[in-house]
Amino acid sequence: MDRNGNKAWPIIAAVTVILAALGIAIGHDAGDADGKDKTPIAAEREAVQQPPPYVMTEGEAIGVSRSEEACRLIAPFAVQAYIGDKAGRNAVLDDYFIEDAAGLEVPVDQLRHDDADTLGVGFVQVAINDDAASCVVKTRSGATWEVHYTDFDAHGYKASRIVSHDEGLVYILRPGTV
Repeated sequence: MDRNGNKAWPIIAAVTVILAALGIAIGHDAGDADGKDKTPIAAEREAVQQPPPYVMTEGEAIGVSRSEEACRLIAPFAVQAYIGDKAGRNAVLDDYFIEDAAGLEVPVDQLRHDDADTLGVGFVQVAINDDAASCVVKTRSGATWEVHYTDFDAHGYKASRIVSHDEGLVYILRPGTV
C-alpha cells in the first residue's frame, strides 16, 4: 500500500465531519419556507402562563409558608376583588376578608377601578411566626396595597385589613372623603 494514501483518510474524514456539521447548522438556521425563523420552544413556554411551583393542593401549600402563600397567591386576588366594581362584589369580598375587616367601609364608588382587570403581584412585607402576615400587592398602575392577615389559624386566608397609601392612584379624592 501507498504510504501517502493512508495519510489522506483522516483528512478526508475530518473534512466530511466539518461539512456535515455545517450542513446541519445551515439547515437548522434556515427557518420556515417563508423566511421567518421558528420560535424556540423555550420562548413558547414563557408566553404561556405557567402555574407557580407553590400551588395549593386541598388547602395545603407545597413547599412554602402560609405567609408566602397568602401574599403571593391570595392577596392579589383580594385586591382585585376589592377594587373591582362587578356584580356580586360583596359575596366575593366575603371570600377574601373577615367580616369586620378594616378598609371595607370605603364605598366602592370612591375606589379607582383602573387595575380591576389585571392581577397585581404580591409579596411578604412582614411575617410573624407564620401565624400572621403583612403583604404588599403592586398593581399595574404602580399603586401598592397592603393586605394584612392577623391569624391564619382563626381566620384562614381571610384578610383583616386592606389599605393603600397611594391615595391619588387608588382613591377618587373628593372634598370630605377618604
